[in-house]
Amino acid sequence: MGRTAVGGIAYWTTKIRDSTLTVASDERGWEVATVLPVRRSCYVDSFRFYVSQNDFKPVRFRFVLYELTNDKPTRQLLTDDIQFTLPSQQTGWASLDLRSYNIELRKGQTVAAGIQWLEGEKLDPKGGPKRGALSGPGAFPSVGHRVLVRDKSEAEWRTLPVNVSMYLAVQEYK
Repeated sequence: MGRTAVGGIAYWTTKIRDSTLTVASDERGWEVATVLPVRRSCYVDSFRFYVSQNDFKPVRFRFVLYELTNDKPTRQLLTDDIQFTLPSQQTGWASLDLRSYNIELRKGQTVAAGIQWLEGEKLDPKGGPKRGALSGPGAFPSVGHRVLVRDKSEAEWRTLPVNVSMYLAVQEYK
């Protein structure tokens, strides 16, 4: 469920900030998630997201999975704290095996699956040629798909009409 293509003219990125807020210079708490309608009940095997730019040493993330109500994330669906590390400067598909967590999604449910930034350090903290961005592609404009972004874990979610390269590999059942 989600987008498996890697091209696009839009990007999710750590550099997108809400200009009405004063935010810290670090990325801790930053989140991005793709909105996914669940068409058939299923078990989640893995989460994958495409990284096109990574100007960081190893970055530690938390996998997030929210239930949506009225197009906004309302509650975390996970009972486990699922953390993982993206290696230094890794680009391409990043994959997280979720089979051992036995995550079940119900038909008719709408969820947001994504990542929350926990810890990472820029390759060049002085702002040299490596600008300190992490990003991935998306199709824009996308009428039927949305991406959710927020600057910190307690900030308001912003919704953008982008179909980002993130997906859940699932096993469907009736």
